[in-house]
Amino acid sequence: HYSLTVTDLTANCTSIRDTEIVAPRLNAPQIALVTIDSKFAKNLVVWLRDKDSTAVSHYTIMRDGVQIGKMPYRTTSIFHDTLPDLDPTSRSYTYTMRAFNACGDSSAQSQPVNSIYLQAHESKVWAGSIELQWSNYNSGLINKYIVYRNGEKLTTLTGQTMFTDRTPVKPYNYYVAVDLKDSILV
Repeated sequence: HYSLTVTDLTANCTSIRDTEIVAPRLNAPQIALVTIDSKFAKNLVVWLRDKDSTAVSHYTIMRDGVQIGKMPYRTTSIFHDTLPDLDPTSRSYTYTMRAFNACGDSSAQSQPVNSIYLQAHESKVWAGSIELQWSNYNSGLINKYIVYRNGEKLTTLTGQTMFTDRTPVKPYNYYVAVDLKDSILV
């Protein structure tokens, strides 16, 4: 809220005008994907940039509630979580974001999205089999999980976070990918 007072000293006149300047509303960012950069074994956070908002100056990225990064609006929509305390092979991490304008106003926090933590162990039910279990991926864009072994697609699952490989091949190199429905990453 601003108040402007103009005084004409020669005519002894004063005019006062009150006005309110409203900054454009910032939409909460939408995290589309949290994945592992296999080359560096670090998480990547990918978000959908709000193309309609010219007011965004930068984004902040939080992991487990702690700010770990800041990205300008006009850069790529990918954040590389390279902090030394990150080990995506040991547990799942939860990421959120906020958009900010040049005045420091922020959007609401994005919906939290967690990384997938995959565990594999020998089956106690099916001798010689490997049981896989992973954390649920909660981006809101998830459609299906795709299970791979040694780079070969084994199966596609909807709504399940467990799979038993009854014909495992050593070395056991498994990973789970997500199939995002109706998503265009920018």
